[in-house]
Amino acid sequence: MNLQKQVINPPKCEDDANQLFIQLKQLAEAKQRIKEMSDAVKATEVEIENHLLEFYKLNKESDETYKLNVEHGKIGERKQTTWVYEDEKSIIKQLKTIAPELVRTKEEIDKVKLKKLAMVDAEDGTVILGKNYTILDNIKVVEDKKVSISIKSEGEKDDDLEVVD
Repeated sequence: MNLQKQVINPPKCEDDANQLFIQLKQLAEAKQRIKEMSDAVKATEVEIENHLLEFYKLNKESDETYKLNVEHGKIGERKQTTWVYEDEKSIIKQLKTIAPELVRTKEEIDKVKLKKLAMVDAEDGTVILGKNYTILDNIKVVEDKKVSISIKSEGEKDDDLEVVD
């Protein structure tokens, strides 16, 4: 299959549609081959990096200041500090008593409760809340129509693609 960008026309009959499904299947197979090649490349890359690191560490043992710096690459190291927060709940509890300004409170909409308590106007998707029928600004309900395309393979389950219309 030619993987260069090509002009694809909409189907005019079921045979044309079937040909497009064949192309989709070929593309899926090509993507799988590319993934397998990519995995092999990544594995080789990791192996090469490990060999370079072994070489670097071996030389670093004999010379603390050793840095590998060659035409096509270099290996060096630098020190940095990392903060480790082992038990955030206890840290927050302690900070609330000694430095409350260091503790943030995150406000967010309880969407599950809102969906249970609110009413939705079927005509325009307006969200209405409470006994006073308050219309909530900046929120509405829209209906998404999703179409599913399945590529059939012999002896395999269908590969589903979700398309939002």
